[in-house]
Amino acid sequence: MGFAQLKVCDLWEDFQETVREDMKFYLYGLFRFDKPDLLGNYDFEPFYFGKGCDDRYLDHRREANRLKDSEEEKNLKNEIIHELWNKGLDFKEMILYDNLAEKEAFKIEKKKIKRISMFSLW
Repeated sequence: MGFAQLKVCDLWEDFQETVREDMKFYLYGLFRFDKPDLLGNYDFEPFYFGKGCDDRYLDHRREANRLKDSEEEKNLKNEIIHELWNKGLDFKEMILYDNLAEKEAFKIEKKKIKRISMFSLW
């Protein structure tokens, strides 16, 4: 193998590693079962969209459990989760897009958040 071939192989391996590290993000949504999605994009109404990696999408359930009996101020997302739980209902975390670069995940997240801001009927 010549010097030039070795260089190309090294560059290719570096590129693949960069892609593997960068494409680790996903976009997820939290959905409530008690309301339909009026825009018809999903079976149920989304009330939160976020970008994450690893198990970030599960943090909201953990946070809501922690705050369930707390006097600590809750954000709208946690208020919706607690309202559902008080009715004996639950919500679902769904990964909508995966294998995204962080920049791409932020871009999609921004669009999705704008969507629920404009069309939410809370």
